[in-house]
Order: sequence, then C-alpha cells, then structure tokens
Amino acid sequence: MSISGIGANQAAEGWKPSPQASSTNARLQALERELQELKTEKQKAIQRKDQDNVKKLEKRIEEIEKQLQELQRKKADAAESAQTDAQERERGRAPSLYGDYLDELV
Repeated sequence: MSISGIGANQAAEGWKPSPQASSTNARLQALERELQELKTEKQKAIQRKDQDNVKKLEKRIEEIEKQLQELQRKKADAAESAQTDAQERERGRAPSLYGDYLDELV
C-alpha cells in the first residue's frame, strides 16, 4: 500500500474527518481571513489617522483572536480525544460513554 496519499492526520486506514472537524477547519479559515482583513483595515485607518476606527478595529481584532484561540484549543482537545479512542481500540477496548464501571451494572 502506498502511503504517499495519506495525510499526517490520517493514521488509520479508512479515516475520514468528522463533519464537526471539517466545520471547525472552515470556521478557523474564515476567522483567519477576517482577522487578516481587519488588520489591513486597521493599518489603513492608522494611515488616515482615524483613531476612533483604529480603536474599534483593535477591539474586533481582539475578539477574533480570542475566538481563534478557543477554536484551536477545541480542535486540539478533539484530536487528543480521537487519538486516545484510537489507542483504546488498538488495545481491544472500545471507548465507552460509561467508562470502566460496566461491571458495577451487572
């Protein structure tokens, strides 16, 4: 099997990104584009010496940066969770919503 077509995130054969991961990636890209546009607009406002607009843009830039950080954190958490689940499956233990307490229910 050739591995040239497999991306770094595709550790297991048949792996497909979840719709949520695709949605998160799209949202990250949209926020990054918006952030770049706001920074460009801020530079233009600085050149025009439009301090009111500069302050508004700085506030919006901070909001976008916070949103980006939160989404990146969530994406990293989801990747870590998926990796843990894959490791559990390799060991023969399917991840469970009930944890290791199934024996107590029997």
